[in-house]
This record gives sequence, structure tokens and C-alpha cells, in this order.
Amino acid sequence: MATYLIDNTTGHIGEVQTIISKLIGEEIKSIHPLNGGGNNRTFLAERTNGTRIVAKWFFRRQVNGRDPMVVEYSALRFLWDQGVRSIPRPLAMDV
Repeated sequence: MATYLIDNTTGHIGEVQTIISKLIGEEIKSIHPLNGGGNNRTFLAERTNGTRIVAKWFFRRQVNGRDPMVVEYSALRFLWDQGVRSIPRPLAMDV
């Protein structure tokens, strides 16, 4: 499973599906909201080839002076680049 971080949307499921399709360059077969998320909405999207993607839409741009989307994506990208594979693979961030 991989992670897409999405910010500049209303969080409407159709809009999120369109943005994910644009980011990966292919159609999304289905998308469903997941429970939880304090500062974000999380979606499970399935590609037409059957692989799944987790997409997160963040409500706020600044928390304690930091952008939570950028902080999370940067941390995941750093860990992935260091060879850590026990985390979701960061794929894209739409800002």
C-alpha cells in the first residue's frame, strides 16, 4: 500500500478520486472513506490493476507553525530513502 497526500481539495470523494487519478496518471476503479483521522480524512482507493492506495486529505495547513502534510510526507520520504520498508511508500503530494 502506498500513500498519497492531498491538500488543496474540499475533501469530497469525487474530487479526491480525480486528483489521485491525475497524480498517478491512471483511472481509479473505486474509492472509499476510512474511519479515523484527527487532522485529515483518509481514503482507500483501488487502481484498475487491483493495487490499493491510501490517500490522506489534510484539514489544516498549519499546526503549531508547521504544515502537517509536509511534515508527514517529508518524514516518510526520508525514511523510505534510507531503506525503511515497514512504512507506507510515499508516492506524491499535491500542494
